[in-house]
Amino acid sequence: MDYQLNDDQRLLLRNIRDFARKELMPLGDELDESGRFPWESIKKMAAIGLTALLIPERYEGMDVDAISYCLILEEMGYANGPGSLVPGFSLASLPMILYGTEEQKSKYLPPMARGEKLTSFGLSEANAGSDNASMQSRAVRQGDVYVLNGSKCFNSFGSVAETYTVFAKTDPAAGHKGITAFILEKGTPGFSFGAHEKKMGLGWVPTTDLAFDDCRVPLENRLGEEGEGFKVAMSVLDPARLTVAAFHTGLSQRAFDLALEYAFQRVQFGRPIAQFQAIQFKFADMALGIEAGRQLTYSAARKKAAGQPYGREVSFAKLFTTENSNKVTYEALQIHGGYGYMKSYPMERLAREARLGTLGEGTSEIQRVIIADQIYREFKKRH
Repeated sequence: MDYQLNDDQRLLLRNIRDFARKELMPLGDELDESGRFPWESIKKMAAIGLTALLIPERYEGMDVDAISYCLILEEMGYANGPGSLVPGFSLASLPMILYGTEEQKSKYLPPMARGEKLTSFGLSEANAGSDNASMQSRAVRQGDVYVLNGSKCFNSFGSVAETYTVFAKTDPAAGHKGITAFILEKGTPGFSFGAHEKKMGLGWVPTTDLAFDDCRVPLENRLGEEGEGFKVAMSVLDPARLTVAAFHTGLSQRAFDLALEYAFQRVQFGRPIAQFQAIQFKFADMALGIEAGRQLTYSAARKKAAGQPYGREVSFAKLFTTENSNKVTYEALQIHGGYGYMKSYPMERLAREARLGTLGEGTSEIQRVIIADQIYREFKKRH
């Protein structure tokens, strides 16, 4: 496909690819084994703008266009390792970019852009995942402060971030219209973290519960208006799904390339296994799925770049690319045979990391609900 990249985008892609494959890719297995958090890589990523992709230039950000953003995220998915942090950098900054006051943006965005302070997004609760409107966290206004009580789960960068966008109900009777967003700073009395979750993949990325026990949040740290929290949260989801789609396109391509290289090196029955039709069919199907996912992803990105609604297109892309990354990593591991099951080969890790895609930023089931709902609404308009 000709993505009609301009000269700036081609140069950006070349530079990001060189950096990612030299500085980030080699660390994937080591981080998976050691569990350490790579602060030194964050400094390197910050130096070339990877911590500031969506932040406006006036706050020291890059404010890249949608196509460039997908090119970068695809390279981060291919590299894995510390590249897996970039979606978190981008998405956690969006609520402040979209809904922050000038004072909030000036205070919080420049340190994020420089990679000096990380931020986290706290929406999910133990009993409020896909159904965010059923959250139990509460915020009660008392003069110029809100008193926050409750908890959040599955928070990436939990305990290593400095600021947290969190959501609580200020009007429990109003359903999703009673949710309000807040900026919560580490060190606020009553704000604590749970233990680091032990995860199937990306165990080195701290993921914790957040607990709020009579946290006093100043009025100036409310994000948006009271009752706008659900709107704030939902505004992040389409960009998040585009992020995930591009990232998993890159992850799938990496698995494909590893399997292809192995298939030409591995000799059985007197010839490379790449010459056997059973293996060739696997590569044909994998290549088809990767390119189809890439087409869907960049189709959504082009609509976003043009300022057009892209909700259905990005649900298509997110659903297809994440489910396909599970298929591709499965087949790529299968091609590796027993070696694919061994931690000494990166395929084992990639297969585990691919699994997250169908769960985060709206499960595959939720994407199907969104797509079906749009199909039905369009049908009713025609009839």
